Amino acid sequence: MMSHACLDTNRELTAIEARIAQTFVRPEHLRAIAAAARAGSFAVSFRASGQLSLKRLANGAPAKGHDILEKTIKPGSVQEVYGADSERRLAQIERADIDGYVGHWGRDKLLGLYMGPAANERDTPMLFAALRSTPSGHRYYPVDHDDLEGSLALLKRTQGPSGTAGSFWMSLPYTGDYDTHDMINMAGHRAPVPSGSRDEHRIMRSLNVAIEAIDPIRKASSGSHRLIQHGPQHNYVAHMRTNEQGAVIDEAVARASFPLAMCDRGTWSVIETPEALAAFYRQHGVVLKEKWREKRANTFTA
Repeated sequence: MMSHACLDTNRELTAIEARIAQTFVRPEHLRAIAAAARAGSFAVSFRASGQLSLKRLANGAPAKGHDILEKTIKPGSVQEVYGADSERRLAQIERADIDGYVGHWGRDKLLGLYMGPAANERDTPMLFAALRSTPSGHRYYPVDHDDLEGSLALLKRTQGPSGTAGSFWMSLPYTGDYDTHDMINMAGHRAPVPSGSRDEHRIMRSLNVAIEAIDPIRKASSGSHRLIQHGPQHNYVAHMRTNEQGAVIDEAVARASFPLAMCDRGTWSVIETPEALAAFYRQHGVVLKEKWREKRANTFTA
């Protein structure tokens, strides 16, 4: 287990790191990731998580895996569902303090919040009895979008282990995880790690172990609370075709997205464009897959 001393938890962030900590990863996790990448001699890049997801991670919310395809509750997803009524609905959502959680959406309204495993029959029986199941079998807490506060009352008064409610409810619904874009072995032959490989698992585990060392709720062994839930976007289609044949490939996940936050053996930078990512690969002697070259970076083909 990585120690706090190795993580240098008290050092001041650089200007670039402070920018990254606003939208990509939480500041304490940024330090942990840097320590892991330095010790393991690898580079890893991250897609933007967004301030709302980072806020919910700070509340202790579980992180969704790639088996939950629905979107977090944020201005873009609210606009997509509510259209002209989105401004009013977003204001209601913000007052109810449920932005940043993963929503279960109907065609024209928010139906509920995806719930993590802490909402269970043993620990939260009244809450558990109110949960419903999505078509894919995930449990969600139903909400009435015309009476958000009223419909959220049961969730918000749910008591935690100490017997008090308070903010315990904020740790129950799912939020987003940390989506990595690249994982690159920088020792010996420099190359992106193959999907499902020993190197991919090594890097994922070292990142999760380092994060747990500084944020104990984020146990590396926890399927719901570890923040690196799956391999990099670079390997997404290969993983789906090998391990989940017949499953729908999420084009939003498959498509390259920028900017990225890159941590190369402990040093952070922001990569703004496909051209800058290709330049990073060239400068470090890393061979970029053909499908990720500049001319295809925003129109992924497998």
